Amino acid sequence: MNDLTIKEFTQLDDVVLQDISMFVEKVFVDFPPNIPTPLADLQVELAPDKKPYVLIAYQAEEIVGVCMTHAWKYIENYRHIWIVGIEKSQRGKGLGTRLYSMAEKYSKAELSSGMTISTNNTFRQQLRLLIKLGFDIYDVGPSRMSSLLKIKLKKDFIS
Repeated sequence: MNDLTIKEFTQLDDVVLQDISMFVEKVFVDFPPNIPTPLADLQVELAPDKKPYVLIAYQAEEIVGVCMTHAWKYIENYRHIWIVGIEKSQRGKGLGTRLYSMAEKYSKAELSSGMTISTNNTFRQQLRLLIKLGFDIYDVGPSRMSSLLKIKLKKDFIS
């Protein structure tokens, strides 16, 4: 990970959003439910009024990881980690931990009360990491987009 660069974005243009969309589609192809994340969805979820904070990890100018967060409408003063994706060759090397830590640092600097993330039962490695990083499961139920079990996690920041 020596030649890895992580860039932070709070404003995204369509070129960056298109690059993210293509990366996410490539990374999630092996994971059910493999729901595409088209450019239009990114434009809505990462619109300026949602106060996005996006981390993109590059290696040799290629995207190898992303972490997309925004202000969360369901729990006041929380940030939501919308999508995290790590290139297969980078998994298990600490990149996910690094992205989550950077997102948490940003959220705390914004004086957020905590962070949330939703995952499903196929992302077991991610679930283990989130629990290790201090996230707690606060809800489990059916997913509206697939037959998979949706797992909601939350991390409260102590002031």
